[in-house]
Amino acid sequence: MAPTRIDGVPYTAVGYRMADLMAGFQGSGGSGEGYRRMPEFLAPQVRQVFALLLRGEGPVVYNCSAGQDRTGFVTALILSALGTPYATIVEDYHLSTKYRRPEFEMLRITPEQAAANPGAAIFARLQSDPHASQPQPLMTAEGKPFLDFAFDEMRARWGSVDGYLASQIGLTRSDIAKLRARYTR
Repeated sequence: MAPTRIDGVPYTAVGYRMADLMAGFQGSGGSGEGYRRMPEFLAPQVRQVFALLLRGEGPVVYNCSAGQDRTGFVTALILSALGTPYATIVEDYHLSTKYRRPEFEMLRITPEQAAANPGAAIFARLQSDPHASQPQPLMTAEGKPFLDFAFDEMRARWGSVDGYLASQIGLTRSDIAKLRARYTR
């Protein structure tokens, strides 16, 4: 509905139905279930980001509508691949709550747009919810970071984050070494 495009900067995307992603964020599982689905659901986008990083073609910009859930997950994977301790990754992830500004995240959705597009309908509901106008902590009521659900899923299904990156994203040990050499000092 409102992709980020900057003149002169190459733009790529792997589309998906927003309603499919949002299904995991609703119901009894809440955001935890949505995060649990991210490793598999977002694998095409993650492969694309890592391919760009491996090619080293310049700065890479990636984002989602709020810059915290999908963007936070991808950032956590990059930081993990670079060898960042998980506690530091979670600390960085929680900065999204501090610096997020929901009022700038999405164009105003008209009733006509909401009626014609399920994704627009989701955002229209959020825009009319006063609770959604303030950044919410990225954790359960008990204090468990939502990101834990995605990392728990990767450990359960692929043995580790590295196992996920190898199996689902196609990163080799050589790729990881190349990323670390290029992006850490």
